[in-house]
Amino acid sequence: NLDQNEADVEANIAFTNVVNASSASFTVNQTNPGVGPVSVKISALNTAAEPGVNFVNGLTGDTAVTITSVSVVDNIVKTGNTQFLPTVTDNGDGTWTIKGLSTGDKVQWTTSGTHDRVLIENVSNADGVSGNDNNTFDIGGFGLSQAQPAPDEKLDFTVQIADFDGDTASDSFSIGIDGTGIFDDNHVDGVVIA
Repeated sequence: NLDQNEADVEANIAFTNVVNASSASFTVNQTNPGVGPVSVKISALNTAAEPGVNFVNGLTGDTAVTITSVSVVDNIVKTGNTQFLPTVTDNGDGTWTIKGLSTGDKVQWTTSGTHDRVLIENVSNADGVSGNDNNTFDIGGFGLSQAQPAPDEKLDFTVQIADFDGDTASDSFSIGIDGTGIFDDNHVDGVVIA
């Protein structure tokens, strides 16, 4: 329940723990000027819970986690004859840069392992795009995705064939799809492996 001025002071950010995730996303909530574009660099990290005054200072010494993929849901913002089309670049060091973001664009990423902190930097002043050096943005709609184990699946089939003069034959069989996580045991109840 912080007002805008209180939220600008990291010592006022109160939380008790971090959450591990292998996928997350954010939305560019607002750009200044109104349509952008802006460029961001995303870094995924693992850290200890560092609330209060250590929230920002705690970035030093965090363990980097490799971001393996990034995608952008582009809302195609246009101003005059200019249309902003985001481009995504793998920086080769586990971080990624996205250029050409505008209001409403959603950025999603996955990591090689779990991460519990992300650094989203405004790199508009160093992106080589003319005219956006002082552009800024706000983040909204930040979300985490956590994979859940999928249970085994048993698919039952009956096949019937008929020849030209109407003779038929049929048989039933089952196909098993082994689950993930705790269900990954190379066995699906009711399916016999021949």
